[in-house]
Amino acid sequence: MMLRSFTAILLTIMLGGCVTRQVAVSYSAPPAEALPAAEHHPVIAIKAVVDDRTNGSHWLGAIRGGYGNPLKTLETDQPVKDVVAQAFSDALAARGMLAKASTESIEMTITIHRFDCNQYVRREAHADFEITLTNAHTGTPVYSDRVTADDVNGSVFAMDVAIFGSVDKLRMVAVGTMREAIDKALDKPAFLAAIASAGAA
Repeated sequence: MMLRSFTAILLTIMLGGCVTRQVAVSYSAPPAEALPAAEHHPVIAIKAVVDDRTNGSHWLGAIRGGYGNPLKTLETDQPVKDVVAQAFSDALAARGMLAKASTESIEMTITIHRFDCNQYVRREAHADFEITLTNAHTGTPVYSDRVTADDVNGSVFAMDVAIFGSVDKLRMVAVGTMREAIDKALDKPAFLAAIASAGAA
């Protein structure tokens, strides 16, 4: 009976091929007390987000079989560049830094060099974002930085692999990795100093 069930699962995989799942990815701010103590000014507006990855615009990652073949593919419900733009906007708003487009003094450009997640056995995700701040009135760059975050989650002895892998668990690893990279970018002392300088101008 168990052999027949396992054979049926294998046939389903072979006949059905890769299944694509649409997932939501969003930013959740840390508690206010966990943020660096700084005087924040609503001076930043996001000018553009560039997806510099080589994948499709909605592609996020995959749960893979033993040969690396994708069994369950994760795609975002919006283009990844829009997901990242909204995440940075939410993060800036949570810190009191987000300005209305008509009142900004700093424009932020974000380049996505990498943002993906995969599971062979353990779940992993990677984020690599580059940010540039430009004076909105003069067009002069005032700050740039590149941040990365990586997470490997789960046990090498896990049973929820391949076709049994959880799309939502892998999604959550991606969400956490994106949040870590954004928090790292926006909470750096040099970034805060640049914002304070612009706010005082």
